[in-house]
Amino acid sequence: MIRSDYWNIKPHTERKLDILDKYLNAWCDILFKYYSQNPTWRNWSTPYYIDCFSGRGMYHKNKKLDSVKGSPIIAIEKLIEKKKNLLEKKGIEINPKCRLIEYSDEFANELEQFVKPYQQYLDIKVLKGDFNDLIGGVISETKSSPAFFFVDAGVIKELKQ
Repeated sequence: MIRSDYWNIKPHTERKLDILDKYLNAWCDILFKYYSQNPTWRNWSTPYYIDCFSGRGMYHKNKKLDSVKGSPIIAIEKLIEKKKNLLEKKGIEINPKCRLIEYSDEFANELEQFVKPYQQYLDIKVLKGDFNDLIGGVISETKSSPAFFFVDAGVIKELKQ
């Protein structure tokens, strides 16, 4: 049973999300730089962001519901920002894809609603089910494309050997 305060953000989660934002910023800068400098890279499949334990996408803070963006929303907004910058500055269009895995049907349904406004800019799929059952298909889809896998240490216990 999920506690009623489960989605109230905690300080360690805020720090984790801040680190993710900074890391994704650097990853995108490096990757998109290579895309702009190496035309053969553009023939590849697109880069991927995979959130292995997405949650619902938003947290509550100070009694304000859904006021803090979770990892899927942070990543989506970062990819859209970097995609737009590359197009404006270099005239190069790149089309990252996001695959968001969530076990709970309830949370996955909420996540689908939170990501809906972004789907006009990116290929985003919410994958409902057990990470262990879904990750093989995600890896097959990415093939040899650059991929960022975000595996939240707080739920790593769900991994099966």
